[in-house]
Amino acid sequence: MQLMRNSQKILIAVMLLTTACNSDSSDEPQTVRPDQKEISLNPSIGQMTEGTRTTTYDSETIKTGGFTCAAYEASTTTAFISPTTINWVTSQWQFSDGSHFWPTSGDLDFFAYKPATAPSYITGPTYTTARSPQFTCDMNKNADAEFIWALTTGQNKTNASSGVNLVFKHPFALVTFQRSESSSFTINSVSIAANFYQTGTCTFDGTTSTWTDTSGSVNPSITFGVPILVIPGNYGSLAVSAEVTWTDWSTVTKTLSTSATFNLAAGNSYTYTINVTNAYGLVVTLSKYTEQW
Repeated sequence: MQLMRNSQKILIAVMLLTTACNSDSSDEPQTVRPDQKEISLNPSIGQMTEGTRTTTYDSETIKTGGFTCAAYEASTTTAFISPTTINWVTSQWQFSDGSHFWPTSGDLDFFAYKPATAPSYITGPTYTTARSPQFTCDMNKNADAEFIWALTTGQNKTNASSGVNLVFKHPFALVTFQRSESSSFTINSVSIAANFYQTGTCTFDGTTSTWTDTSGSVNPSITFGVPILVIPGNYGSLAVSAEVTWTDWSTVTKTLSTSATFNLAAGNSYTYTINVTNAYGLVVTLSKYTEQW
């Protein structure tokens, strides 16, 4: 009798062990189907003017710190991939939350921005309307780092087999003041009498950044050779003053004034050169104008 009981216990233990092994095998990771294709990204950006105050991005610095990207079912605000950070790892861009694969059918719209966390002067961006992301800004809130964005629509595993091309665009204008190298006068500083916009709303269609509701004013501190971010707009002719020092019979320091046209478009870089004539006249010229920086 005791032998029979022991045999029954052994049989039960074997059955339990077999059941456990079968259960473990069902938890193994699923393999990717042959027809599935992984989503990859190809971000790019144009060359930019370097600066020490305003941090701007180029094809190399865009790899630092990554960027945020989301994918939406085409022409909707339904997220297929929720906003996640994309990082440059070794030699490729990778989703921080792991691999993502194309849907079996249907297109996707991809929206991305950098830095991965929007700077403090930016509120948003939001994607509450399909294919029309937007943000608001306040340029009095330490606008010392650039914000750029990209939108690529109608992508699927066939037309984006080699990766989704994300071309980042610059929604702001970049303005730099420099001294003329030919001036025989010492130009100490420069200032603008009128102010640039302080706040505004920007909407993006993947190609053009459109500004609305611009208001207020901000007067940025100007340092020669250091670019500043400006809300785009046709500001017209603005008064420009410069403190200038020269030696005649004695050392003289005076403030000279003139005017210059500031018609600033999104994504464009402008360099204004300050010079002084022998008649003690102030001259401001627009040079090194770049269509896109």
